[in-house]
Amino acid sequence: MTCLSVSGNTATINLQDQGTGFGIVTVQVVDEPDSFTAAPVGRAPTDCSPPTDWVGIPLSGGDIVVRDAPPLPTSKGQCKDGSWQKFGFKNQGDCVSFVATGGKNPMAGAQQP
Repeated sequence: MTCLSVSGNTATINLQDQGTGFGIVTVQVVDEPDSFTAAPVGRAPTDCSPPTDWVGIPLSGGDIVVRDAPPLPTSKGQCKDGSWQKFGFKNQGDCVSFVATGGKNPMAGAQQP
């Protein structure tokens, strides 16, 4: 995956094709009504802007759920008074360390879902 963008009920994902030579493949999934679209559209790997002219293919089975993650902390103050928990850190110290290192390796201290 080279980028991921979530806006409301829509997620846009770019993937680097490893086998068929298509290059970057853009995937768009929509939650309610559930639909899926994918195409090699010649985008830059980091261009996760939503495609403007796509019509999703409705799912015939299963369910798509799109959830946007909360933003990560950018200041030590955001880690205080138990707020570190809403960011998914194990403790306040992990949250403060994350901010102090400029947000390097966000999953180092975060709990896995």
